Amino acid sequence: MFMSGKKVCSACVLLAMLFFVSTATARMATRPVPGAIDDRVVESPELPAPEEPDGAVIESVRLDARITNQVAEVAYEVIIRNPTDETVETEYLFPLPHSGAVQDMRFEVDGKRVPGRLLPKDEAREVYERLARERKDPGLVEYVGRGLFRASVASIPPGKSRKVSLFTTSVCERTQGVVEFAFPLAPHGSRAREIDELKIKVFIDTEEQIKSIYSPSHDVTTERFGNLQAEAVCKAENIRPDRDFRLFYGMDEGFVGGNVLSCRPSDDRDGYFMLMASPEVTEDPDPEAKQKKTVIFTIDRSGSMRRNNKMEQARRAAKHIIKNLNEKDLFNIVVYDGDIEVYSPELIEVTPETRAEALKYVAGLSAGGMTDIDGALKKSLEILEGNPGPAYVLFMTDGRPTQGVRDEDEIVENVGKRNKTDARIYSFGVGYDVNARLLDRISGNNKGYAEYVTPEEDFEFVIARFYGNMTAPVMTDVELRVNPAVTNLTYPDRIPDIFAGGQVIVFGRYSKSGPATFIIEGYRGEEKVSMEINADLADTAGGYYDSAHGFIANIWAQRRVGAILQQIDREGRTDALIEELVNLSERYGILTPYTSFLADDDFADAPAAMDKEIVRERADGDLLAMAETGGRSGVWQRRTNHGLRSSERVSDHRRGYSTGGEARRVENLRQVGGNSFFRRGEEWVQTDLLQMDLGEEEIKEVQRYSDLYFELASTAPGGRSLAQSGTVVVRLENQLYRIVD
Repeated sequence: MFMSGKKVCSACVLLAMLFFVSTATARMATRPVPGAIDDRVVESPELPAPEEPDGAVIESVRLDARITNQVAEVAYEVIIRNPTDETVETEYLFPLPHSGAVQDMRFEVDGKRVPGRLLPKDEAREVYERLARERKDPGLVEYVGRGLFRASVASIPPGKSRKVSLFTTSVCERTQGVVEFAFPLAPHGSRAREIDELKIKVFIDTEEQIKSIYSPSHDVTTERFGNLQAEAVCKAENIRPDRDFRLFYGMDEGFVGGNVLSCRPSDDRDGYFMLMASPEVTEDPDPEAKQKKTVIFTIDRSGSMRRNNKMEQARRAAKHIIKNLNEKDLFNIVVYDGDIEVYSPELIEVTPETRAEALKYVAGLSAGGMTDIDGALKKSLEILEGNPGPAYVLFMTDGRPTQGVRDEDEIVENVGKRNKTDARIYSFGVGYDVNARLLDRISGNNKGYAEYVTPEEDFEFVIARFYGNMTAPVMTDVELRVNPAVTNLTYPDRIPDIFAGGQVIVFGRYSKSGPATFIIEGYRGEEKVSMEINADLADTAGGYYDSAHGFIANIWAQRRVGAILQQIDREGRTDALIEELVNLSERYGILTPYTSFLADDDFADAPAAMDKEIVRERADGDLLAMAETGGRSGVWQRRTNHGLRSSERVSDHRRGYSTGGEARRVENLRQVGGNSFFRRGEEWVQTDLLQMDLGEEEIKEVQRYSDLYFELASTAPGGRSLAQSGTVVVRLENQLYRIVD
């Protein structure tokens, strides 16, 4: 955080770590803008950028960390620009991370060291409270309870920039074999403006085997250097850095290792767990050391593939897969239009010679004809009959069935009957002319999933991203058991195969706290193997939403919503499914295309917004859009729902989407301090209170910036939810409060 004031006035600008902007002439007051789609899975249309404030602004943020046996050395760099015509004076206030003991800090401005001071929590609290009162800025209570680093910064001349660098050394916390690195880029739900560039790099060096690496806050790519070193990288442009960066990595021995984290909100509600499982990294390049797999690439060459360069993209995608098959893998190619053509009458073993010949064949493919989806899948599955190893069908189409069997139910039934080798079928729908529900059903019933490539996207890139996670299978036909049997509603409900260099993340609920053993069973080649993960499922300890692992419940809810939508898509709407969909959307602030009305202006201002029956009826009506199986709407709905089912991060609450994929900025939903709030009339109401009949006699009124207000913010579980403006209705420790100015 920076405090800055123009020479002509004493007003402050809160920048850097807090990313607040406030001056005498301009005040940025945007609310968090929610959405329901994980951007890692669904690339969405850009939203209009907020207006740039007149004060100093952040241009870029860079975080470079090296963790050696839990000790994190961090270099944090911020570029600040003064776009005004007046000199800005600044002061740097850096809130310390929630967890981990800071051992050392060094501060530089434009490469020159500047003295600073570490303030303990009690002294820091006085600073936060004073600034909140002076600036009328409740966002600062997000940091009450943290320590503070304070330093002076040289003035920034008009039109100039300064590079501010902070170097810290701290010890990361470790829980049940999982180490967490956390760094406060900005407060949860802050009013941060978009910055031009965000770069994060974390290098991990440890004496124990690293298994899973996972970030619940940001989309990261990882690279392994053996079993003891790894690197996680996040790069983004035009991003609003409104959440702390968090990275977990688990350490365990064995050919597949795993770790379990958990949280429990209250004694009368289930707890939530996250299981991370990943194989060890093998450095043996010998092809014989890798478990063989079989890949069938089924390519649509119908006449419509001539449009928009789709045939050329399909050729490049097939070439990419062929080039990256492991030696000794088996493969074949099926191409189809109204006729079915098979590259080879039998499966081919990958050798340099067979690889080169297949690449020549693919280069000569051309488009023309009808679309026989049933026939293409029949031939692909027939080729696999008698194949003993794990098999994968990569099925691509840009249209609906126009020849052969055309009935959706019959095609799905046929595929199920013919898949005698239990092949995993992954579908790739190219463009908007596909029957998206058909592809979802084909893949979902056969241990795969469907991806959709819009006309603006490159199919080669999509297939490369997909196949990058599908190297050599380490464990197939994976099943999860828990002893004692206390878990329920676990997602994914069918555990996918585990590949070398990959990982599986499972979210679920549990009914009983205490020791539990998670048993993962599967096949390594033809040998049945199992591994055990001992866990201590968390009990109620207060501070559920302030818990370091509170995000697990939110991500579980997103996956559960995705599963409900998939069930509705396949089986139809029922009152029970609609009611659960609405309850989860309200409680966790999850905006699906069918519940986005919860944050609409006209709905937020209507008395009907609090009527449970009207809310359910509105959701039921919006779900009628699922009848669209194709076109832009049909594709975007299935794509959105797949994003929810595979969520690994809390949804971006700044975006809303229609059933046709149109993005919009949502102003009536906030996520602050781990809780979600909908605007209802003139009040911001905690989402899980919308399902309750609130009596005014039950609500205690508290003045913002009063002593009681700060006491609740710093000590009550969930108290950081008070870091927001406006009239707020919130529940803290079973007491309802109305926070007013």
